[in-house]
Amino acid sequence: MRDFLLKDKRSSRNGIELPDILASDYYPPGTTPTWELPTWEKEWQAEMDKQLAHITFEREKTWEHWKWVPTLESEMRTAWAKFLDAVDAAHKPKFAAQIAHCQAKIGFEKIRL
Repeated sequence: MRDFLLKDKRSSRNGIELPDILASDYYPPGTTPTWELPTWEKEWQAEMDKQLAHITFEREKTWEHWKWVPTLESEMRTAWAKFLDAVDAAHKPKFAAQIAHCQAKIGFEKIRL
């Protein structure tokens, strides 16, 4: 979610731009994001890279989900809500339809998107 919400350009590999989807694809040109993910950025972005993506001896933090998930969830939900407010009017109906479609699936009824 961090890359989607905050990256301003797509990743590339071997000089080829990857087909990443970014929040900026959906809000009007010139829009400056009003959201941030400070806990993720300061506490966990680099650490999760080690926890999830690499076999490493350098894990310096212990992931205690009961401690961090509530903070990170709140942070992500705030950023997501601000992103949805910034979505270009031409895209808003598509987002609303896709969110409704997801919430209609079994097991997703109670998930807030």
